[in-house]
Amino acid sequence: MSATVEEVCERGDDARIIARIEPKLNRVEGSMADAAFSRRGQRGSVRVAEPVRFATVVIERRLLIRDCLVRCLKDSKRNDVIGSFSTVEEWLTERSNASASPVIVLCTAERTEAEVDRDVALLSQADACISIVILSDREDAGSVINALDKGARGYITTSMAFDVAVQAIRLVRAGGTFVPARTLITSRDSLEKLPSESETPRDSLFTPRQAMVIESLRQGKANKIIAYELNMCESTVKVHVRSIMKKLNARNRTEVALMMNSIEGKARQGDFSKARAFS
Repeated sequence: MSATVEEVCERGDDARIIARIEPKLNRVEGSMADAAFSRRGQRGSVRVAEPVRFATVVIERRLLIRDCLVRCLKDSKRNDVIGSFSTVEEWLTERSNASASPVIVLCTAERTEAEVDRDVALLSQADACISIVILSDREDAGSVINALDKGARGYITTSMAFDVAVQAIRLVRAGGTFVPARTLITSRDSLEKLPSESETPRDSLFTPRQAMVIESLRQGKANKIIAYELNMCESTVKVHVRSIMKKLNARNRTEVALMMNSIEGKARQGDFSKARAFS
């Protein structure tokens, strides 16, 4: 039978026993230390926060409206990461350089046109890949066209259904452009109510100087250029532009150009029909 440790030690063989046991203990302790270090390393790597990649960012000053919109977007049956900020400056400060370019939903209620233009310009300068969607109470064609001219890729209004707004945001994320159909229909109805050139000549609707200003507006010229080319004061050009907008019930210069292009197109179509009738 094998001797116990106590018996061996009594015989003076304890040195040999210790020599055999110590290496094994060292190996076991080393393995346990490596495992503990490995577990600590794993836990440490989990604590490293990765950059948050927002799919959609909501920018709205009013906290209650912002929170409600974010919660609705999170519950829209898609696992998008939604971020929310009160101002564009706050978003630009907090965003990570490694974050993917998101869709920015910029709420414009209770804000001036100049403030919205400034925010759109800041976002466009920060990242050309950012897709901007304007959320507004206004539905007129002039506001929509102005937003698209400034760089927005989508325009949604507070009068449309939430599901439609969600699909519009997804369309913009996929690379498309969205504008509300109601705006286009309203704009078309307004154009149809305008007198065509065959019914009321443009010369009777506008003065000769206003007609010259209109032609310059259709070419996209600025007031300074129009004043120089027509030998007018810039203030006089502004007066003519306001008068033209009032007669056409237009909200801005772009809408004036669109309306006049429609009138000219109808007039040319009418002249072509007359020419065919007489030929």
